[in-house]
Amino acid sequence: MKEYDVIITGAGSAALECAANLSNSGISVLIVEKDNEFGNKVCGGGVTYLAGGYDIPDTISRSFSSTKVFVNRKNYVIDFKKPLKTVLRREFGDYQHKVISKSRNINVLTGTEVTEIKRNSVIAGGCEYFFKYLVGADGSDSIVRKYLGLRSDFCYGLTYTVRQRYDDVIWKVDPERLKTGYLWVFPHVETMNAGVYFNSKLVKPDVAKAVLNDFLTDMEIDYTSSELKGGRINCGYRGMFFGNIFLAGDAAGLPLKTTGEGIAGALISGREIAKKIMDPEYKTIEMKQYLKLKRKRELPLNILETFPFLQNTAFRLYASLKKYK
Repeated sequence: MKEYDVIITGAGSAALECAANLSNSGISVLIVEKDNEFGNKVCGGGVTYLAGGYDIPDTISRSFSSTKVFVNRKNYVIDFKKPLKTVLRREFGDYQHKVISKSRNINVLTGTEVTEIKRNSVIAGGCEYFFKYLVGADGSDSIVRKYLGLRSDFCYGLTYTVRQRYDDVIWKVDPERLKTGYLWVFPHVETMNAGVYFNSKLVKPDVAKAVLNDFLTDMEIDYTSSELKGGRINCGYRGMFFGNIFLAGDAAGLPLKTTGEGIAGALISGREIAKKIMDPEYKTIEMKQYLKLKRKRELPLNILETFPFLQNTAFRLYASLKKYK
C-alpha cells in the first residue's frame, strides 16, 4: 500500500502506544522506523507514577519504593508515594511491538528512514507514502518537527549500561560542577544504568563525563568495560496539534526539563493523539493535565539555572519535609 489514514514516523514508546490505541480499527496505519529494532534510544529507563496507567509488565521491569539522594556529603532516603519502575527501552519496545503485531490494520517498516515530508505524503526508502494524518514520533531530532519549523530546547544525557546486579535507586546532585543537572543509578533486571543528565548551556559534555566517572568510582561501580552512550533530550514544548500533523514524545518536546523524564510524556501523547484521530472533538484531557504539571515543575528551574547553589538547599529541604505526611 502507498496510501494510509495514519503514518507514524519512529517506533519508540509514543509511536507504538499510538498504534496500539488505533489497532483493530478501520484506520490504516503505517509505522516507519529507521532502525531495525524497537526502542533503540539512549535512556535511563526510569518510569514514575505519571505513567502509572500504562502497561509495563513486571517481567521486564523492576519496582522500587524508595531512593537514596546524595546532597554534598549527606545522603537521604526518600520514600515514593507510588513506586518507581525501571525498564530497558529495547525490551519495552519489543513488548509494545508484540502488542500490535497481530493487528491487521497496522504495517511496520523497519530499517527505513523518512527523508522528506510533503504536504500530504512522506518519502521513505525511495518511496512516497500518502497520509490523512501524520504523527511525528521520531525523537528529539524529529524530521517532522523540523518540517513544522519549531525551535527545540535540548538537554543531554550520558549513560553506561553496566552488567551488574544492583538494588538501590540513587540520585546525586552536584551544583558546583553540574549546575541544575544530576547523576543517577537505575537498577534493571540483569543490569544497571548509571548516567548524568545536564544542560549543555551550563555544563560542557567532557565535564559531565568526568563527574559521572568520578561518581561511579566513588560508588565502586566498575564501568570501564561499558560503552558510554549519549543522547539529546528535547524539552522545548511548542505544541502537539498542527492541522493533520501531530507531534508526540520527544518530537513534541514533552520530557520534563527538570529531570529529563520522557517515557510518561511519550505514552500519554501517543494515546491522546490516537483518541484525537478517532474522535476529532476529543479534548485531550490527560495531555492537558500533563502539560500543566510540566509547566509547574519547570517554573522554578529558571531560578536554579541562575542560582544553582540553591539546589543543595532545595534538595535538603525536600528530603527533610518528606519525613512528614
